[in-house]
Amino acid sequence: MTKAEALAFLELPEDASDSEIRQTMEGLLEHFLELSEKAPSDFLRKLNAQKVSKIRAIGQDFSEWSREPSPSKSVVLTQHDPGEEDDLPESAPIIISHGSRSSLKNTSVTEPAGWLVRHTENQSPKTYSLWKGNNYIGRKLHETLKPFLVIEEDLFISRVHALISVEGADNRFSFYIEDSADSNRGAESKNGTYLNGNEKRITFRTKLNENDTIQIGVTKLILRYNLHPIKKIVKEVEKSKFMHTVALEL
Repeated sequence: MTKAEALAFLELPEDASDSEIRQTMEGLLEHFLELSEKAPSDFLRKLNAQKVSKIRAIGQDFSEWSREPSPSKSVVLTQHDPGEEDDLPESAPIIISHGSRSSLKNTSVTEPAGWLVRHTENQSPKTYSLWKGNNYIGRKLHETLKPFLVIEEDLFISRVHALISVEGADNRFSFYIEDSADSNRGAESKNGTYLNGNEKRITFRTKLNENDTIQIGVTKLILRYNLHPIKKIVKEVEKSKFMHTVALEL
């Protein structure tokens, strides 16, 4: 598998660091293993087990295009994957660096400052990394605006929909969101950006707090700081109540 194919599957930008790739693989692997084990049907079990196999295949190829030396301490994830014996390809386990997660105040420059976690009714969770600086959100990848968080499944989202800025010194970050012609490098979004179920669209730069819910299109994203492992964050978000959805006009 090429690096471009792996990054597309992991939903990471082209300039993602090796540390971010490893971290994303770890979180997704644990997440899809759990989904496979708890799947309510054989079809869903196989579907999630296939995603596990895909992530392990990425891990197998990772060393070929990794820019960083292999970690001195590592852990091999070899849990049995439910469904792997049922016409699913076998893959080698992936090697992931092993170490404690940093808190927000000592997050390294190779780790995201936080995440957006999708928390929309009838949709599985997805995580999007937020990095210091400008993080653009939209429906189609923009060649010159990076990092760019692509949400393709939502037709109510504009090509460039909103901007999240991450600012701070000594790795103490503040998060801001804006949806305007200036922030989007051209035009404000067609359907607006909303915060915490408030039906008044955001028209100016607005500070965000942890656990705020951002609605773009019909997609709702919860902001979480880099304080805990991504698996724990996703579980907490899954257990939380859904925010009121602002109705959009067709």
